[in-house]
Amino acid sequence: MCGAALQLFDGTMVQFCPICGRSYAQLSQHLRVYHKVVNVKERKLLLALESGRVKYREGKCSVPGCDKVTTRLDRHIQTHSELSKRARKDAIKRCKKDVILKQLSELRASDPAVPMASRLDLVELEDEPVPLDPEEEEEEAQCPKQLCRRAREEVANLNQQVDTLTTALRDVTRRYRSLKRKFRPSSSAQLTSVTKKLLSALDEPQEGQDTPQDTPQQTPQETTLRYPSPEPSTSQEASEHLPQYPEHVAALNELLEEYKRHQEGSDPSAKLLNNVASKIYRIKNFIGYMADGKTNLSSFLFLEDTQRVRSWVNFLRRAKITETTIQHYVKNAAQFVDYLSQTPPQTSRLSKKAMVSIQREIRTAIKSMRRKVVVHQVAVKTAKEGRLIPKAELLKCRSKARAAIPEILARLRETISSKDQWSFYGHMTAYLASIFGHRGGVYQNMTIEEVEGARKSSTGDSYLINIATHKTNQQFGAAQMSLTGEEYGWMTDFLSMRSLLTGGEEAKYFFFTSKPNFCRNLNAYFQEAWSSMGLTGTPTFTDIRTSISTHAKNTHTADDRHKVAQFMCHDTVTADRFYALNLDVSQATDHRRLFDMLLQGPESSPVKKTPTKKRKASKGSPVKSKSKKRKVDTKDSNEEAPDEEPTEYPQPGTSAESKPRTSSSKLSRRAVIQLSPLNLSPFRGSPKLQKAASLVSKAKRTLLKTTKSHQQ
Repeated sequence: MCGAALQLFDGTMVQFCPICGRSYAQLSQHLRVYHKVVNVKERKLLLALESGRVKYREGKCSVPGCDKVTTRLDRHIQTHSELSKRARKDAIKRCKKDVILKQLSELRASDPAVPMASRLDLVELEDEPVPLDPEEEEEEAQCPKQLCRRAREEVANLNQQVDTLTTALRDVTRRYRSLKRKFRPSSSAQLTSVTKKLLSALDEPQEGQDTPQDTPQQTPQETTLRYPSPEPSTSQEASEHLPQYPEHVAALNELLEEYKRHQEGSDPSAKLLNNVASKIYRIKNFIGYMADGKTNLSSFLFLEDTQRVRSWVNFLRRAKITETTIQHYVKNAAQFVDYLSQTPPQTSRLSKKAMVSIQREIRTAIKSMRRKVVVHQVAVKTAKEGRLIPKAELLKCRSKARAAIPEILARLRETISSKDQWSFYGHMTAYLASIFGHRGGVYQNMTIEEVEGARKSSTGDSYLINIATHKTNQQFGAAQMSLTGEEYGWMTDFLSMRSLLTGGEEAKYFFFTSKPNFCRNLNAYFQEAWSSMGLTGTPTFTDIRTSISTHAKNTHTADDRHKVAQFMCHDTVTADRFYALNLDVSQATDHRRLFDMLLQGPESSPVKKTPTKKRKASKGSPVKSKSKKRKVDTKDSNEEAPDEEPTEYPQPGTSAESKPRTSSSKLSRRAVIQLSPLNLSPFRGSPKLQKAASLVSKAKRTLLKTTKSHQQ
């Protein structure tokens, strides 16, 4: 009768007495007055047996043939997909009843001062078969009487029949579940059956009325033909039917354990272990969804249902899971399927074609949800705009935290209380976050060794702490914090008293707790310190980081902003995508003025540049060959030589005086050319000559510029 309470039409709750089986609205009073259950603990246990509010997580599975001992019976029983929902509820009730009877027997064995009135635990013990001792079994086996032999043979025959019937029951249950999926009763038929059960439980049928057996009922086939089965459409109904991983399948457990070891590697960190655990949890949900209602799970043929793979994303959305988290679910499932296709277990019966089909469906699901993921990210970034912390608020946080930290340390040295320790954690992280804007994981992973090994400047007034373990250490190396002598003194003062605090002697991390792990509640302590300083809102470390990135974008130049982003262990592209917010109203108004200025003034067209004409060299002159040589000689340099006027050389039999007088620039050009015979050298194969020629051409251009400036 565990959990068999009924509610009447007027709202009154009716409960069944676990001793006499009658229904009462005031069961506690009935047990105390009628059954004389005066012992308070006994009465509480009997009421818990009726209400079903029993802690039954730890124990042995009550399903025949399973007998698994686990710490989560509530989840384990849901993995028995061969049972119907009714059978699972009955198994849970049996587990709860076993727990209550065990507690009643323990209470009876303690010989309470107030005697017990119930005998439920004694009745159950009388009904259970008492096992014989090994000596008695040997005596019975050696008994020469014919009646004993017949009895033993009959017992063996009955045991064999029990095994056969148990196997047949499992097969029938599986067939029943398959037929139930095909012919589901409609919601109206369910309501009719529940109403009849309630009426039959409240009062017996009177004379002249038909009993429920006499009334004609429709078969499941007829009901299904008239009323189609409605599927759960709301997120609430979907969340109530979350997939349960079948823990009783050994092949799945071995494969997941092997995949878990593969993901963790040889030297996993605490963060990697946490990430792998989350990944395994998502993969188990995927397997549970695909294996729901399927049999022969060790063959992995349940993964071949491509239609169910397509509906996996919609199922997660009905469960009110965000788009980015759904993307993690699908990607983890894709990685697991890839691992399964590369190293399939021996029990797998999936063909190569089926594996390719499954992989293609999952990749298509990932591709189809990219747009919604981006829309979700934009919505999250837009929601951050309302949480932008002004500069004045950050400065106020620094000043108040600077004044409060020494007082907290002095009070902590006197009291050695956890309350002052958490207060120091909150104010210290608030002070550091308002300066550097690091992620919360940087402060969590900061070790005592890294603080004590801080690098000191030559002047001795500043210290540099390098935190090796954080989210983006592979791209940006260690996260750094530059502290003054006063700020570093706060840390050393706290470390000097860590041996007096709980867990301080064996602590590894600077923000330690009673356990050897890092402090997981730093964000809560930070928010408490934020509110105690009289600041508005309840921001997180991410809100502080977003605000600092936005202020850096709006204040600093491109070079300074790049330096700030590198110090915060992300680049400017990442900052613009996730942290730096969009333009506010005033900034968008300023940008609009730029568009208004486009339509002001007369119409104008872009100015066309007229190409410069080059002077053609006369036939037979050596200028063409010289220009080619100049291009070859200056090939190594990135600069182009300016245009030069063609230089005429004296012909054989003539002198330079017979020519007309030339300008000083031409004379200087001739002097350079005459001083650089390598420029006209036919030996262009030697790299040394080419390098020397390029140097000479540079010197020549420098001389030309000097001459022009002198003339001007």
